[in-house]
Amino acid sequence: MYRPDPNRPTPEPQIPVRPQPRAAEPPEQEAAPLAFEDVPAAPMPKPRKRPDAATKRLRRVVRWGVAGVCALAVLWYCFSPSEQSPQAQFATAVAYLKSGDAAQAAPLLKELAEAGFAPAYAKMAECCLAGQGGAKAAEQWYRKAEQSGDAAAVIPLAELYFDGACGKPDYYAAAQRYTRQADKLTAEQLYRLAQCHIKLAEEAGAGYEADHPELAVRWLTRAAEQGVLPAQLELATRHYKGVGTPASLGAAQKWFAAAAQQGDAEAQFRLAWCYRESVPADNDKAFHWFLQAAKQGDPAPQYDLALCYMDGCGTATSPAEALVWLSAAAKQNHPAALRTLAFCYRDGTACEANPSAAVACFSQAAQLGDAEAQYNLAWCLQKGYYVQPNSLLAMDWYRKAAAQGYAPALDMLRSLEQNAAESAPAPEAQEADSSLPPPHECPDLEAEEV
Repeated sequence: MYRPDPNRPTPEPQIPVRPQPRAAEPPEQEAAPLAFEDVPAAPMPKPRKRPDAATKRLRRVVRWGVAGVCALAVLWYCFSPSEQSPQAQFATAVAYLKSGDAAQAAPLLKELAEAGFAPAYAKMAECCLAGQGGAKAAEQWYRKAEQSGDAAAVIPLAELYFDGACGKPDYYAAAQRYTRQADKLTAEQLYRLAQCHIKLAEEAGAGYEADHPELAVRWLTRAAEQGVLPAQLELATRHYKGVGTPASLGAAQKWFAAAAQQGDAEAQFRLAWCYRESVPADNDKAFHWFLQAAKQGDPAPQYDLALCYMDGCGTATSPAEALVWLSAAAKQNHPAALRTLAFCYRDGTACEANPSAAVACFSQAAQLGDAEAQYNLAWCLQKGYYVQPNSLLAMDWYRKAAAQGYAPALDMLRSLEQNAAESAPAPEAQEADSSLPPPHECPDLEAEEV
C-alpha cells in the first residue's frame, strides 16, 4: 500500500499564466541607397595563363594515348578469340593484317578458313603472300574464294597468273579473270589484259580465240585513254603497222603524240617520222620532234636531226650543227652516224679534212655491221687510202657487204673475180690480217671518190 513520505516537501500548485499579446513591431524603414563610392570593389580575377605549344602537344598525346589504350583494351576484352564469334574473330584478324602483322592474323584466319568461313579465304591468301605460306598456297586460297563467289579474289588471282608467281605465266587464265572484272580494272590492269591477248596471239597454236589482236587493240585503247604510256606506244605501233586494226597513219600519229607529250623519247622520234611520211610532209614539225628526242640523248634521233641540218629539212642548213649531232650519235656507236661522220672527215665538211679519222670511223662502223661502211673500208684497204694495203682483207669486207645485199659491193666482187680469172697467175698468197693496221701519212695520195 502506498504511503506518502512525510519528509518530502509538498509541491506548490502551478497557476496557469495567461499569454500576453505580442507588441506590434515598428514598420521597417527603407534603407537609403548607397552611393557609388560606398560600394566595395570586387576583387579582379587573376589572368589565366595559356599553355604553350609544347604543353598542348603533350596534353593531346596523353589524351589520345589514354583513349587508344582504353579502346584496345575494350576491343581485346570484347573480341577475345577464345570467346568471340567467327565474325568478330575475322574482324580481329583483318585488323592485324591491316596493321602489317600477318603472323598474328594467319592463325586466326586459318582456323576460320579451315572451318569453312568463306570471307576468310581471300584474307588467308593475303597472309600467304605476306610471307605466311607463299604464292602456291595463296593461289589455292584465292581459288577457294573465287569458287565461293567472292568477287574480290578474282583480280588478285589474275595478277598471280599474269606474273607467273606460281610457275609459268598463264595468260589465258589471267585474261579470263581480268575480262570478268573489266569494269573494276585500273588503267595498269587494262594494259595487262591487253598484254595477255598480245602474248596469246604470239603463241603458236594457242587457239583459244581467233580475235586476240582485235581484243588487244580494244583493251590497249581503254588503257591509252587513261594515260598509260606503254599502252599508247603499243597502240600507235599497231595502228601504224595495221596489226589488229586497219593501218592508219593518222591514228598512229594521234597516239604517238599523246605519248610524246609525256616526254617519251621513242614516241617523239616516231612522231617525227609520222610527220615526215605524211602527205604532204610536215618537215617543220618533224624537225621539232627530232630535236626534242635528240636532247634526251637517243642516238637515232640525233642522227636524223644531223641529216635535217645537213639537208636543210625543216630548218636552215647548218653543217656545223650537223657535225655536232653526228659526233654525239657516233660516240654512242650509231653505225650510220659513224659512216656519215667518216664522209665528213674525208671530204672536210664543216671541219678540216682528216683522212685518218675517216678510215677509223669507217672501220668502227663496219665492225658494227653497216654495209656501206664495210664497202668503203674495203675500198680503202684495196687502194691503200691512208692505210696499209691489204687485198685479202679488202675482199673479206667486200664479201660481208655483199652478203647484206649492198649492190656496189656485189658489183665490185663480180668485177674483181672477173679480173682475177683473166689475169696472169696470181702472186704468192698474201696473209690476211684480221685487224686494221694503224693509218699512215700519204700526203701525195689524192682522195678518190667512193
